[in-house]
Amino acid sequence: MPQDALERVVTHTTERYGAAMAEPSADPSTGPRVNKHGIVIPIILLVLQVGSVLVFGAFGLFIAFISDSCGASSTCDTDRIALGMMTPLGVAVLFFLISLVHSIKRMRADESAWWVPIVWTTLSASGIVIGFIVAASGVAANGSLV
Repeated sequence: MPQDALERVVTHTTERYGAAMAEPSADPSTGPRVNKHGIVIPIILLVLQVGSVLVFGAFGLFIAFISDSCGASSTCDTDRIALGMMTPLGVAVLFFLISLVHSIKRMRADESAWWVPIVWTTLSASGIVIGFIVAASGVAANGSLV
């Protein structure tokens, strides 16, 4: 492009849109800063949290072994044992949804969100303990359920 044509384009752009649009800024810090790590790392951790939801659901299936003594020597409440089996998966799904919403809010506000999935995944492990407690309350050795 000839020099005079370039000058005409710059002049026209300056007159129409102002000086800020005519010449690009040489300083990259004036534009919006995007923290790529602040977005990528929480997304990776949220995907890993989905995997942990599946693991906690599998742990819930092992709670079914608490009913091995049912029948001859124990009285069992199968509904309570089933509730105990579903608890780890339910807690993990609930905590994943809370983590997802909280992470999105923090990322949109350009705040650090990498720790949110880690904290909620750690708290999801409490679902296993709660599930064992609920299922164990459904088994009574002497025939009287609590």
